[in-house]
Order: sequence, then C-alpha cells, then structure tokens
Amino acid sequence: MSLEKRNRILVIRWIIYIVFTLCWMVVIYTFSAKNSTESQAESNGVGMFIGKTVISDFEEWSAEEQQEFAEKWDYPIRKAAHMTEYAVLGFLLVGALIYKRKKYKLNAIVSLLVAALYAVSDEIHQYFVPGRSCRIIDIGIDSLGAILSISLHLFIVLIIKHKEIKST
Repeated sequence: MSLEKRNRILVIRWIIYIVFTLCWMVVIYTFSAKNSTESQAESNGVGMFIGKTVISDFEEWSAEEQQEFAEKWDYPIRKAAHMTEYAVLGFLLVGALIYKRKKYKLNAIVSLLVAALYAVSDEIHQYFVPGRSCRIIDIGIDSLGAILSISLHLFIVLIIKHKEIKST
C-alpha cells in the first residue's frame, strides 16, 4: 500500500472517530437531560427486562413484587450505564487521538482527562435537571469506565503493532 493511500485511510479513520465521539457526547448529554421521572422509568424498564429474562416465573409475580425487584436493580443499572457511557467515550477519544500522535501513553492520559472533564460537565449539567443531582461518585464511575476502555483500546493497538513488527 502506498504511503499516500495509507495516509488517506488514516485521515478517514480519524474523521470517523471524531464524528462518532461528538455524536456519543450528544447521546450522553441527552441521557443526562432527562428528568428523574424519565430516567427512573428507563432504569425500571431495564430492571423489569432483567427479571423477565433471568427469573422463569417472573410473570407470575404480583405487580408489586415485580416493581420491588426492578427497584432493587435501579442503583446497579444506573451505575453500569454511567460506566458504559464513558467506556464508549474513552474508546472513541483514544481512537481519535492516536491518529494525531504516536505517543500512546500521552494519548491515554489526554483521553482520560477529556473523558473526566466531560464527566464533570455532565454532572454539573444534571444538577440543573429537575430531580437529578451532581454526584462526585458518578464522576469516578465514569472515569473508571473510560480507563477500562482506553486500556482495552491501547492493548488492541499494541497487539496490532506487535504483529506488524513481527511480520516485517
């Protein structure tokens, strides 16, 4: 493959990562803009889905028992959602930054900082949404999701680079 063609592919890849990153930031913002009633209804729906999927006789339970089950799952579902949102964001951020530099450790740090700062801005945004709050623990959970995905992305890149070096 010619150097010009390879550079063109890298630019296209970088643009795709940037577009997906910005779109994902909008998705996170949209989730955070939902008031507490809407947000809790979504979590409750996931709790009900878990009950229907995992418990064979869940449909035979009373509505109160089903609701109680869903409410028990509310907190873990919300925290898993936070972590997942920012895992995706971290993965996209590091993918966008790798094109610009070959310094993978620096890319990881910058990606984590951007994700953490976005988490801070997201929590501040939630403070102004009716029924929502600004929680420092959520910033930590968001950052943990970003750390995990950034690490995964860099691990994948290093495996690919290792295979390229080995084959030459």
